[in-house]
Amino acid sequence: MIERIIKIKNVGKYEDCDSSPEFEDVNLIFAENANGKTTLSEIFHSLGNNRPEDEVAQRRKDLLAYCELDTLAMVKIYQHLQNEVLI
Repeated sequence: MIERIIKIKNVGKYEDCDSSPEFEDVNLIFAENANGKTTLSEIFHSLGNNRPEDEVAQRRKDLLAYCELDTLAMVKIYQHLQNEVLI
């Protein structure tokens, strides 16, 4: 069982996070959207698999692939809008 987090560095929203309270058998983690709850869940998952480096590497690879697609989509939208203005 995970008893406490000592440090999270450069993972998702967590640039340099030191220490957490001690965890109990059941814990409730809540916050507003975009504050790192999913990232924290993924960290717990990767620790449970004893492969945190693999998980982080895969997340970075997935994010890069998403960004490439998102950038391509923005270029296509720009080109489409540019053509509409010229006509």
